[in-house]
Amino acid sequence: MRPDRSGAGALLKSGCLLALAAASVGQARAADPVRASIAQGEIGGAAVDGVEYFMGIPYAAPPVGDLRWREPRAPVHWSGVRDATKAGAICPQPARGEAASAATSEDCLFVNIWRPAGTKPGARLPVMVWYHGGGMVFGSGSATDGRYLARKGVILVTLNYRLGHLGVFAHPALSAENPDGLTGNFTLMDAVAALKWVGANVADFGGDPGNVTIFGFSAGAQIVNTLMVTPSAKGLFAKAITQSGLGRNYGLEGQNRMVPLRGRATLTGEKAGLALAEQLGVQGTGPEALKALRAIAPEKFKIAVTSLPGSMIDGTLLPEPIASAYRAGREAPVPQIIGRTKCERCNVPPLMERPETTFVRTGALRERAVALYGGDDGKAALQLASDLDHTEPARYLSRYHARNGRNTWSYVFDYTPRAKRGEMSAPAHGDDIPYIFGTLQSPTARRFDPTDMDLQVSDAMMTYWTNFARNSDPGSAGGLSWPQFQPGPNEKALVFTNDGPRVETDFNKDRLDLAEQVNETFQAQSYIPD
Repeated sequence: MRPDRSGAGALLKSGCLLALAAASVGQARAADPVRASIAQGEIGGAAVDGVEYFMGIPYAAPPVGDLRWREPRAPVHWSGVRDATKAGAICPQPARGEAASAATSEDCLFVNIWRPAGTKPGARLPVMVWYHGGGMVFGSGSATDGRYLARKGVILVTLNYRLGHLGVFAHPALSAENPDGLTGNFTLMDAVAALKWVGANVADFGGDPGNVTIFGFSAGAQIVNTLMVTPSAKGLFAKAITQSGLGRNYGLEGQNRMVPLRGRATLTGEKAGLALAEQLGVQGTGPEALKALRAIAPEKFKIAVTSLPGSMIDGTLLPEPIASAYRAGREAPVPQIIGRTKCERCNVPPLMERPETTFVRTGALRERAVALYGGDDGKAALQLASDLDHTEPARYLSRYHARNGRNTWSYVFDYTPRAKRGEMSAPAHGDDIPYIFGTLQSPTARRFDPTDMDLQVSDAMMTYWTNFARNSDPGSAGGLSWPQFQPGPNEKALVFTNDGPRVETDFNKDRLDLAEQVNETFQAQSYIPD
C-alpha cells in the first residue's frame, strides 16, 4: 500500500476546540422538559447539554402472545402525554453486559430520538437511523448516547429489534399459518417497520424524511447491508453506512432449499426451527405446536444462540444473499460508506489459542496463507480471520457498489488511543464506535482519559459521518478530503491512523487478494441465484 500524506497534517482546523468544549459534559445540568406531537399522541421528552431526546417511543405493537413471530403491527396510540424521558425495555437476550441490569421484555420495539435543542417541526434536518450490534443476540438502541452526534446538526434515531430466536425463526407451522406472507426474518421486518415509522413521523421532530441515512455496526451493519438488498426497504432511506459488517454472510434458506452454513452443516431455516422446538420440548408441525411455542417464556429462547444464521433467504423479504445481489447490481442505488477496523478479530482470544481453526478455512491455499501472514501463530490467525470475515468482504461490496455506478467511500479505523498504545496491537471490532458517537467525552463511557488527539479523531469521524448524512458526501471534516472509492488499480481508502487521517491505496492488497480467493471458493459452494 502506498500512503498519500497530502493534507494529513490538517486534521480538523476547528475540531479540537469543539471536542474540548464538549468534554465538560460531566457537569451536565438537570434535564428540562420538552414535548413533541406525533400521530400516536403527545410525548414528553427532556433537554440536556444542548440536545433534546425522546426515549421509548413504540414503532410497532408489542410482538407478544399471538403476535410472536408475526410481521410488526401498527403501533399503539395513547391519550395524554406519554413519558419519553426513560428508555423502554430491551429485547430478551442473555444476561450479560447491558442486559444484566436493564429490564427485558418482548414488548421492546421502541425508537429513541435525539435532536439539537430548539429544533422545530419542519426544520428538515438530516436523519440518521442507527442499528446496534451484538450478533443479533445482544444489545439495544437505548445503549447508545446520541447527544454528541446530534449536536452536529442531525436527528439521530436508535432502535431495538427482536433478537435471537425471537427475531430469526422458521417452522413448518409458521409457514402453514402464513403461506403467502413473510416468515422467518422478524428482525429484518422490524428494521423495515422502524424505517417506515421514521418516514411517517420524523418530520414532527424536525427531520427530513427524504434524507434518511441508515448506519450500523457488526450485526447492525449486516442489517444495513440486508436492507440494501431488501425490496420492501426501497425508498425508505437515501444513503447507507456499513461499519464492520459481514458482506459475505449467506444465511439459511427459509424453507426447502439447502445451503451450507459457514461450511459446517447443510440445513434449512425450517429444519433449524424444528430442532430448536425439540430442544424446548415441542413436537409436531401443526397449529398446536405453534401454540405451544408461543406460550413458552421468552427467556427459554436464550439457548442455542450460536445456531442463528443472522438472516434467511426467504425468497420474498430477502430474495438472495447480499453478495450475489451486489454482484448483479441489485442493491439499492444509494451512496454508501463501507469500512472496518484494522484487526476486527483481535479481541477474540480463542482464535489466537487455536489458530488452526482459522487456517483450515484456507484449504489448498493454506501454505500460501501461512507464509503471507508470517506463520501459523495466533497473531496471524487473528489477522486472517479479520480479513476473511470483515476486511475482504468490505472491499468486495465497495468494488461492486462502485462498479454498479453508485458513489462509494471506503475507510479503515487504525487509530489506537494514546493511553492504550502499549497494550493494544491494533484496533479491533467495535473500537471505533466511541469515536463515531463522540462518547469519549462522556464521563460514564470513558475507558481511558482521552487526549486532545483522541478527541480530534472522534470529532473528525463525527464530522465525516454527518457531512455524508447532510450532503451525500463525507467531504473533508475540516482537513483531509475523503476521495471516492474507484475499483481497479490504486483503490483508495481513508485510514484513521495514530498520526491522523490519510489516504492509502491498495490497502493490504496481497492479503485481501488471498482472502478473496478463499471466500470465492466458499461462495462457489453456496447458493447463488441466477
